[in-house]
Amino acid sequence: MGDPWGISGPEFIWLYIVGFVVAVVLNYTVVPPLYRPGSSALGADVRLDAYRAAYLADGSDRVVDTAIAALALRGSLLVNRTGELSAAADATVRDLIELAVHRSVGTAGQRSAAVRRELRDAPSIRAIRDELLSSGLLVTGWRLLPYRLALLLPVAVWVIGLVRAINGALLDRPVGFLVFLLIVSGFAVLAMVVIELVITERPSAGGRRYLRLARADHEYAASPQADYLTASSPGLLAIAVLGLGAVPDLDLRQALMTGPASGTGGDGGDGCGGGCGGGCGGGCGG
Repeated sequence: MGDPWGISGPEFIWLYIVGFVVAVVLNYTVVPPLYRPGSSALGADVRLDAYRAAYLADGSDRVVDTAIAALALRGSLLVNRTGELSAAADATVRDLIELAVHRSVGTAGQRSAAVRRELRDAPSIRAIRDELLSSGLLVTGWRLLPYRLALLLPVAVWVIGLVRAINGALLDRPVGFLVFLLIVSGFAVLAMVVIELVITERPSAGGRRYLRLARADHEYAASPQADYLTASSPGLLAIAVLGLGAVPDLDLRQALMTGPASGTGGDGGDGCGGGCGGGCGGGCGG
């Protein structure tokens, strides 16, 4: 008896693995960018302040992280090494985002994750989102459909593998390894679908172009502390597009990245002990 579909079991296993990997790569790197809502040239000459750039990079959480970093670098927020925030006695705020963060933190102390949750739907952040949508740098709703249709590629490969496994089982062929691959790849497809359904907005082609250019501009920039005074400062723009890892002060960076953070990770700490030590720029508190 010949091989099912004219392909031996080992050959199909390799074809399935290669086909699934290619489908996943196409899903994330090739197919969605082919759909370009708005002008792809948009973004080359766009000038955004730190908060708009932050929202484009990682949504409202990055906006809040950027404001927290700005306040901490100026000494208006104190951050201990466990990541707890508290407002300094002589704190000053320079815009509505900083005001919202300052009020959320208060003087009693607050975790940055709690501040992000509280401000996720703040009017000042919603206004940024609406502005980015109207400018064509952000897309939502039906414009996300091509990203979701691209998932049909790995799903189709998985279905072909399932049909082959059923066919092989009916013919009393060994299908154990193929079933194992189907289970693993099935969970991967399920995770991709769930993540895609959770995402409700994405940068447009122009938004992606802006972020590429902005990240390239700021990747190796080392800005003096004076550059963190306003939302248009280069140093704050670097934090907006690169995340908390761009905070220049090592102690403050580690303190801010303690616990879950927007687009970043960090190590926990055991408290400040005798103080945060060296150049925390006024942002660390015991």
